[in-house]
Amino acid sequence: MRRRKRRRRRSRGRRRRRTSEHDELTPSVSEVAALLSLMIRSSAEDCQLCIYEDSHCEEAKLESDVLLENVKAVIQQMKKCSDLRRDEYDVTSYPRLFNKNNKLNNIINIGRPWMSSELEWEITAYKKEVNRDALEVQICIAETKYSDSDKNQSRSLVKINGFSDQVLRFVAERGSSRLLEHVENMDKKYKIPPPEGAKGTESPNSFLSLPASPKLRWQGVRVFISSTFRDMHAERDVLVRSVFPELRRRAMPHRLHLQEVELRWGVTEEESERAAELCLSEVCRSHMLVGILGERYGQVPPRPVLPELPQYNWLSSAPAGMSITEMEIRQFQALYPETANQRMFCYFRDPNVVKSIPVAWRSSFAAESKEAEEKIKSLKTRLLSSEVKVTENYSCEWGGVVDGSPYLKHLEDFGKAVLEDLWAAVQNIFLEKGEETEASSDVLEQEVHQEALHRQFFGRAKLLSGAEEMVKQICPKGGMVVIEAGPGEGKTLFMAALAVALRAERKSRELPECNVISYSASASQSARSVENLLRCLVQWLRKVRATGRRLASSPLVQVRVFLQSLLDLLSEFHSMLSSTEKSRRLALLVDGADLIQDGKGRLSSDWIPQQLPQGVCLVLSIASKAALLQTLTKKRGAVLFSLGPLTMPDRKEIVRKELDAFGKKLSDSAFNNQLQTLITKKGAVSPLFLHLACDDLRNFASFDKLKESLDALPQSLNQLVQHSLERLCSLHRGMLGLRWALGALTVSSTGLKERDFYVILNICNQMSAQGEEVTWQEVLQLFRKSTGRIPMATFTRLVHSLHSLIGPSQCHDTEDFLALNNLEVKQAFQDALLPAESDRARAHLILAAHLWAVADPQRRDTFFHCEADSIMQLPSSLIHSGQLEAVHSLLSSYHFLVR
Repeated sequence: MRRRKRRRRRSRGRRRRRTSEHDELTPSVSEVAALLSLMIRSSAEDCQLCIYEDSHCEEAKLESDVLLENVKAVIQQMKKCSDLRRDEYDVTSYPRLFNKNNKLNNIINIGRPWMSSELEWEITAYKKEVNRDALEVQICIAETKYSDSDKNQSRSLVKINGFSDQVLRFVAERGSSRLLEHVENMDKKYKIPPPEGAKGTESPNSFLSLPASPKLRWQGVRVFISSTFRDMHAERDVLVRSVFPELRRRAMPHRLHLQEVELRWGVTEEESERAAELCLSEVCRSHMLVGILGERYGQVPPRPVLPELPQYNWLSSAPAGMSITEMEIRQFQALYPETANQRMFCYFRDPNVVKSIPVAWRSSFAAESKEAEEKIKSLKTRLLSSEVKVTENYSCEWGGVVDGSPYLKHLEDFGKAVLEDLWAAVQNIFLEKGEETEASSDVLEQEVHQEALHRQFFGRAKLLSGAEEMVKQICPKGGMVVIEAGPGEGKTLFMAALAVALRAERKSRELPECNVISYSASASQSARSVENLLRCLVQWLRKVRATGRRLASSPLVQVRVFLQSLLDLLSEFHSMLSSTEKSRRLALLVDGADLIQDGKGRLSSDWIPQQLPQGVCLVLSIASKAALLQTLTKKRGAVLFSLGPLTMPDRKEIVRKELDAFGKKLSDSAFNNQLQTLITKKGAVSPLFLHLACDDLRNFASFDKLKESLDALPQSLNQLVQHSLERLCSLHRGMLGLRWALGALTVSSTGLKERDFYVILNICNQMSAQGEEVTWQEVLQLFRKSTGRIPMATFTRLVHSLHSLIGPSQCHDTEDFLALNNLEVKQAFQDALLPAESDRARAHLILAAHLWAVADPQRRDTFFHCEADSIMQLPSSLIHSGQLEAVHSLLSSYHFLVR
């Protein structure tokens, strides 16, 4: 009897221990759901993982590359969300998570089996307005089964609940660092023989794949400009033409894209009755706000009818009779109740300016009525008493009438204040503290540049798909694809988009075991160097073939690559391509192959392999009229792929998306089809034409004259560039030598650094003021003893305007380049600025004098400590300017020849 009792006690003890062990090892539903959500996220492109609790929603914060550590982080974040009280729910997060700038193909929501109608509405609206093909996955944390037959009919909505713990147990037993080893040892475990022709077992560490895409992804930051319109044209122009281009330049190395939302136009005639609603919806899509207030209160519309969404709740308790400007400011404060003081900046114009304005125009700047005067004072007082930073009484002066609108001038201090305030806020909110720009690396420069290009690519979906298929077909047997297009037809953007598409296919396993390497000669001035090209390609290929450690991240290896000679790099590049394993396919894309030059500025094509091994597809983009195109298309295994003109649907998509990024649109109604007016112009076959046209409308068109602005746009790209150039010279007509300085830039074969263009512009102003022809020696002495100085603020505005016309500089140092890389743009500059032979001779004379002064800083004709570029260009400029005696003197100089 006693023995039976002891056995029963031991049995119960064993059962209790087994139960205890099972409870400790068995994962909870939350753990399995979190793991499943992370697994889906890791295998999906353009994906966002959100945690919701009723009407509260926030993005999952993942800080580790280790799967199981992220499971813990997600569970902790889920618990915090479930502990929130209803009054702590953040309903303002919807516009940040689901907006047009956040391009999502997959939305993963994890939370309770149901979500609030507001959140469902927001996601449905996103899928309807932004991406109809976006897949939504709802992972429901519930112990019981859940179904909703009515709502689950959509093929773009997947709901998951009811989990097995086998997946989590599999990962827990092996650890995320051993999963690859486990998979690669499957053959050994189950005694599967190697495939025919295999030489032996491959080490799991013998190959390291490139990442599918750059690790560092770009982030969009929208800044809303709020002010009245009639009296604020000058301030808005300063922001659009000077402040925001500089902000974009500063933000680019940090992979931030800043864009202003400036609604002087962008609301079509059909939508004018809903202007307040549309303005407030744009505020809700913005991350920062700049408010500019003068003496006018602005238009007071009827109380808008808004959707019943949490972000608009503030309006029910707001006073009646508010202007659109005040509603915009209150909307933003309601959107960011805790951080508005960090994201919003207000600027009050000096009220005394109104007294200096002519009587005929004073009504455009003064308060509309006594009631409006009281309301604007009340709004200013309210802002001053808040924690928002306010800059009071910025100065300006009456500047006359420009294009029929009153204008103010001397707004340099205003522009500088906005620039520094916004940049400090961007650094504080969007950049990690202590982050340093790494764009000095050539490889990182390529990644940043090409990611920026991909953001600008719209349309041509069928063409892109065709190019992908061609690469997939050619890659197994080895060969070359030559993508051909004329100037301005978008081959650089197309190549960036193709690289992204191929990486996406590799990740989705439609293009298995294929690495994608992409290089663009337009990334910077140095990117055209064949040595720079080979250095980057060799560094990438070494990363692909690295054994056991990431060689590309080793400083020693980077230095070794940097110090290699051109011949060594060329030899290693060809050797690496030839030894590429057939099972490890490689797609190598080089944009601008016809622009690659050797150290002496001569075009170079020696780096292009004569034969490509199996498994390697070389994709080159080349201009239609380049001599290299004829040579390459005759090569065996080379396939020509022409981009051709844009189709009508592609033109529409490009214009809509270009303008939508800045909160603007063109009407396409039957009675006022502004969009059709633009896309039917002769030059609209070119993406560059449409880009410049949209930029012109955004910067210079006003709502009440939009039709006239559209009709006035020239028909061809050449004419459009000349049109923009003439307006640039008109806006800066105080610079008498601007046309001469731009002529010198036009004849320069490599472009000019901004500091060199600044020097040339100052000298040209002096020469133009003298009003008489000058000799070679006189021009040279002017460059050696430069006196006049243009204010840097004025020069900066000019440079920003130039960049919008010729393309932004991709340099990341302090010596940004101005270069006319597009042949059609350069031809337009020549037609506008250098119509006669005498104009071209003067331009070369000015450039030659500048180059001589730079090459001989000691003024002794010894050419010590000079820059190689100035030495190389100098003889050609002297010959074209007709200075044969100076050429003879130069080429007879021992000091010059030994340089």
